[in-house]
Amino acid sequence: MSNGSKPRGFASQRSLVKLLGAEQDLMRSAGILKRFYAATLLIIAILLLTCVSIFYAIELLFHSVAVETMLAIFFSLLFICIYIFLLNTFSKEDRKHKKKLNFSDIIRIGFIAFMGFLIAQPLIILLYATRLSTDVAHYKQQLLNTHTTRISGLTEKETKKLLTRYHYYNQQKQQSGTTIYDDQMARIDRSLQAMQIKTQALESTAACTIAANSFFLYRIKRVNGSYPLSRLLVIIIVLLFILPGLLIYVISGDHHYYQQKKAFERKLVTDAYQAFTMHYKKLWDRSVTIFSRYIDPPFNTIRKKPPVAGNTNDFVQKYLDN
Repeated sequence: MSNGSKPRGFASQRSLVKLLGAEQDLMRSAGILKRFYAATLLIIAILLLTCVSIFYAIELLFHSVAVETMLAIFFSLLFICIYIFLLNTFSKEDRKHKKKLNFSDIIRIGFIAFMGFLIAQPLIILLYATRLSTDVAHYKQQLLNTHTTRISGLTEKETKKLLTRYHYYNQQKQQSGTTIYDDQMARIDRSLQAMQIKTQALESTAACTIAANSFFLYRIKRVNGSYPLSRLLVIIIVLLFILPGLLIYVISGDHHYYQQKKAFERKLVTDAYQAFTMHYKKLWDRSVTIFSRYIDPPFNTIRKKPPVAGNTNDFVQKYLDN
């Protein structure tokens, strides 16, 4: 392998591992680089699945390429950032000798599994898109028939009343042979036409609304209820989301990597604090000391104990007894 190709592969591997906020050099010396590298590759696969899932879900909802692209990118990055943040909470150094899951771990795992479940729904809809199209077409027709019946029922009683009055006026007109009922019959005709136009408009609106709707929730309900294999796919995707966290969680908190990482981070803080104190003294006076109420600055975890008050004998012995 040429010298030029090594840095590229090294940089590529380093950038991938940084997705988990890990230190590649420390992991290599601790012998767990492959584990984190596998977790990183799984995260990339999860990111791709998330992008496809969200893009398809938004496409079903909005039918606009610009909106689909912007929202898909935004929600994909949002999901993956939350996911990586949750994974990093599994790799805390204070998790020493802990072999059982606590309530906090269960909450995190449950949230990750829920994220996987949400991302899996548009994916299985996409996988069964052809079959679901037929199911959705039948459902749309049933829904259209139901709405048409309901719309007709809204004007049915009023239509019957108007027709009854129209027939009555027409019968009276024929019997009397006069035109006295023509105005009433004309008004009834206009009312019937207006009701017919309104009914047709409502039916047309319902038909257009139903035709334009993708019935996203119906697709989810249908694919989970009628296609048993889809449940297996959901379980696989959920396990895929959990697997990177599992790869990290099984590493003990007292592992050599975490000890090295803790020492490295501690050294970064102490070096920065020493540089600050030296620069501060150089600016003012080298005899200046920086006051702190803690024994271990800059970490400030152990507070200094206040001086213990003495008695009169201590005062006499210190200042008057020569």
